[in-house]
Amino acid sequence: HRVPAAMTPVPFIDAGRLRSLLPTPVAVAALEDAFRAVRDAGPVRSHVAVAAGDLLLMPAHAPVGVGVKLVTVAPDNPARGLPLIHGLYVLFAADTLAPVALLDGAALTAVRTAAVSALAAHHLARADASRLVVFGAGAQARAHVEALRAVRPVTRVTIVSRTAGRARALADDLRASGVDAGTGTPADVRTADLVCT
Repeated sequence: HRVPAAMTPVPFIDAGRLRSLLPTPVAVAALEDAFRAVRDAGPVRSHVAVAAGDLLLMPAHAPVGVGVKLVTVAPDNPARGLPLIHGLYVLFAADTLAPVALLDGAALTAVRTAAVSALAAHHLARADASRLVVFGAGAQARAHVEALRAVRPVTRVTIVSRTAGRARALADDLRASGVDAGTGTPADVRTADLVCT
């Protein structure tokens, strides 16, 4: 017997699978196509204050699908050893509006936000930009280093953060993956080709 579509389990695409399915160059190209195709600002985002923080709802639609990103921001989570932000993206088919997939919202946000910055750098930065200064040491900082290295020949990365330990940890991780990285101060922007804040 055939299982009705409504009863078919909706696949979950976790962070690792999302990154493998959507490498930075593919994400940058897809966003460039999407930005060219978009004729309006899209649906308005909603913000709901809740006891533990905030719930953000970000709907979107296009000929290829309909979806909503649901994000929670819980300011007390880092002290608990949990991420500040959790999220899911729910994707629906454009024609039937049946659920197609659930995606890790934090991973999707990291890929998408960094890819937008990379797209801007692709169009605006010098072709030989090689020195990158990044302000921050969290998930977005890491994603931006990867994305900007995909569109420019970045050979040196300097991490600037209010939290010295996190800056050192990110620089250490980047060095372990073969990137010439270290920590610095805001003054390092004087010698930077790219600055990511």
